Amino acid sequence: MASKLRWPALANFLCLCISSVSPVFVSKIVSVVPVERAPIICRPEAFMPLAIVLWNVGDLLGSVVAVHSLFLIKYPRILFVLSLSRGFFIPLYLMCNINNRGSVAGDWFYLFVVQFLFGLTHGWLSGASMMGVPVWIDEEDREEAGAFMGMTLVYGLVAGSMLGLIAAQA
Repeated sequence: MASKLRWPALANFLCLCISSVSPVFVSKIVSVVPVERAPIICRPEAFMPLAIVLWNVGDLLGSVVAVHSLFLIKYPRILFVLSLSRGFFIPLYLMCNINNRGSVAGDWFYLFVVQFLFGLTHGWLSGASMMGVPVWIDEEDREEAGAFMGMTLVYGLVAGSMLGLIAAQA
């Protein structure tokens, strides 16, 4: 069974691992607008929740898109490659205004290009990796396969959280 699910399991693991690193950055990124001149939405007490909401909206929409992504289910290696490519978002986070160090791009870049698209790709790829299991596995092995994919999800969360702790120290 593990050989049949190698690519989707790795995709699922990577998706959750890379996504679990992002909260370290979200908690440190602030608006480029100085607090004394900032509208309410750009103040730290609203800016961080807005970023989290945009990530979650993207995640939800990505899950909906995954339902219609039959090509990913037919080609699980593409699912793996796309999940691996999500690592590209980490340098995008580093381009944002971490601890008021300045930003290569503005707030809208961070909120919509980084946060929203990061959530969208998470929902799309993790959803597709889980939804494809009934296609890749014989009917009598589906329960075991579901548990196996759940395990890859948990391992991805743990590995990503550990990487996040390491990144927070840097």
